[in-house]
Amino acid sequence: MKKHKLPKIYGKSIRYLLICITGIVCFAVLGIYPNQKTVTSLDNDTAKLETEIREQELLKPLYDDLLRRTRTKVPADLPFPEKGRLDRTKTDDIPEILGSMAHKSSLQLVDVTLDLNTLVKGSQSLSVDVRLNGGFLAFRDFLIQLQGIPYVNEIEEVEIQPADGVKEFRLKLALALK
Repeated sequence: MKKHKLPKIYGKSIRYLLICITGIVCFAVLGIYPNQKTVTSLDNDTAKLETEIREQELLKPLYDDLLRRTRTKVPADLPFPEKGRLDRTKTDDIPEILGSMAHKSSLQLVDVTLDLNTLVKGSQSLSVDVRLNGGFLAFRDFLIQLQGIPYVNEIEEVEIQPADGVKEFRLKLALALK
């Protein structure tokens, strides 16, 4: 059997070999490894987005239901009466008026409080605190009806709080007086 002799590797060839191996290692370290980190980061981002998409798919029926509920018809003619003033002798009718408006709007009138200090001082405005219970859309209808009262100057405060499965609405109204 013949033995094969390996050729002698000369000094320059070894240098070239080392330079090529160094180049390949540098390419792997500088080119492939950072890209691998980027790919891992993109995989994590993709997983987060897939989770968000699943959450959105779960919430879509709820969103569609809320959207359907809010698509109620907006009154074509919103009330914009000429502004007027309430006669001081008719301030006793305010709770009845607000109660009938609440009933028409499917709200429950809890309390109506007139600030009698404004009546005594001879002020041109009467402060009224109103508390109602009911749903959001019914409250919207109540506010539309409230806009139709000519002696309502402004709604000074609106406070909405959850209470026993419904919402509690608190309004502070300023009514114009004669």
